[in-house]
Amino acid sequence: MSDGVILLGSVSEINHENWQGYAGCYDCFTSLQIYKDFWKSTLRGLLPKPGGIVVDLGCGQGGGFEEIIKRVQPGLIIGVDYSSEMLKMAEQEAYRLMKKHSGVTISTVNRDICKKSLRDFGKVDAVIAHLVSYYLSAERWQNFILPEIFGILNTDGYLLSTDATSEFDFRRDISGWQFFVELALHPMAMKKLKEQGKPWLVKIQSTVGHRYPTYEDRLEMLKSVNARDIQTISWVLNKKFVTLRAHK
Repeated sequence: MSDGVILLGSVSEINHENWQGYAGCYDCFTSLQIYKDFWKSTLRGLLPKPGGIVVDLGCGQGGGFEEIIKRVQPGLIIGVDYSSEMLKMAEQEAYRLMKKHSGVTISTVNRDICKKSLRDFGKVDAVIAHLVSYYLSAERWQNFILPEIFGILNTDGYLLSTDATSEFDFRRDISGWQFFVELALHPMAMKKLKEQGKPWLVKIQSTVGHRYPTYEDRLEMLKSVNARDIQTISWVLNKKFVTLRAHK
């Protein structure tokens, strides 16, 4: 892969070097309306758990920490991300929020969740996985990540996830490109990319013929780890993405 190209995501594996580069303009991505719509969909499924432990899987720059604090009232948030560059900014946000909100601790962990277990976190009350499996193969998500998540949940703990369904095909679905059209018109994004010496925005790497799991497949994946009380919280982009909550 040539220098100066940011790899946004892959349906199989993520190129670590380019994911680090993605951190440089991630705050511009999260300011877009389409991203906010996704995040609102996830937030609808959060349940209060005063003093509890919440894992924000794929926390990025920590942009979701404050809403988690407001809606869950946790005692501890563990923010996990693949990118150490993302986590540098997440740590700054964590410091700001811990000064603002007494009684909550926020820690960050740099981890490739496809290769290293989550079991050292101990037991937790909730795991939020916002658009995490979007970047992974269905097999990886079902056979490794989901068992890890449900392995660390307390009894009655829950997973809250927002992910693509088979209704979404990035290469043919114009709604998918809305994200990049908005970004291309975002002056701060262009400024940051120029500062990084990036000649263009992204290179999308996808598997030919790839299809995301169907909605029914996603339900079956959760059942395979003995999840219970599986609820459909909301849909985004005309049922192309779904937010599900499932309890242990």
